[in-house]
Amino acid sequence: MAWVFDCRSACRWGGGRSLGSYARRQGERSSIGATYDERIDEALNYQLRTDQDMGARRENTVGGTLNATSRYAQVGLGLNRDSSSTSYSGQLQGGVVAHASGVTLSPYRVEDTFGIASVGDISGARIITPQGPVWTDLWGNAVIASLPAYQASLLELEGKSLPRQVDIKNGTKMLEAGRGSFNKVDFDVIKVRRVLLRATDVDGKPLPQGGAVLGGDNALLTTVVGDGMIFLSNVDAPQALKVSSSNATTCVLQLDLPEQTYDGQFYETAAAICR
Repeated sequence: MAWVFDCRSACRWGGGRSLGSYARRQGERSSIGATYDERIDEALNYQLRTDQDMGARRENTVGGTLNATSRYAQVGLGLNRDSSSTSYSGQLQGGVVAHASGVTLSPYRVEDTFGIASVGDISGARIITPQGPVWTDLWGNAVIASLPAYQASLLELEGKSLPRQVDIKNGTKMLEAGRGSFNKVDFDVIKVRRVLLRATDVDGKPLPQGGAVLGGDNALLTTVVGDGMIFLSNVDAPQALKVSSSNATTCVLQLDLPEQTYDGQFYETAAAICR
């Protein structure tokens, strides 16, 4: 008759790290071992392990696993080595959803109650779902791989994952899904173009401080600050702005900006001549 005795101990400390040890006896074989686990972040973790045979062979086995969750799939890699051989293992899992807007990949297995979240055409936006974080693809879509049936589910769009030129109208959505249903969730975002403009007159002199900057409907947008600088919080290019100075002179700024790029900067810089 075979019997197993297994005694384990473990300690944990900050940063998602833990160290464990064990002693095991199974029939005539005795061994001791240790494991080290660390979670780097919510998308990456690994384990290292060693096992020492206490019998006549004194064989030592070492190994490790690495698990990563990417935007489109989960990947697992493993290695195990002893005195006579080395073995490797790999695992790839995820899901694919075809919907009205295209085909979207998921790092999680897609269950019978699921959905698609859309964040305009913004890629790389991070959304917290009941199963874990997901990221939008190049077309702004992400798979909600699993939703609890007949329960309220909270979906959160993480603002700091958006380009700095994009503002959120509402970053949270509550969803109650029926079992076996497909659900579409849209997060409304606004693309904002902020420009710090250095304005000069036709002689190349900065516009005087305090001048009123007016939009197309003569609505006050902002004022000129030192050295002819004008900060515009939302620009729809191209457009013409009027600048009315304290000396009762008026000139027109014609804004012809290049195509907007989402490079992570809070605002663009440009120069213009007021004529």
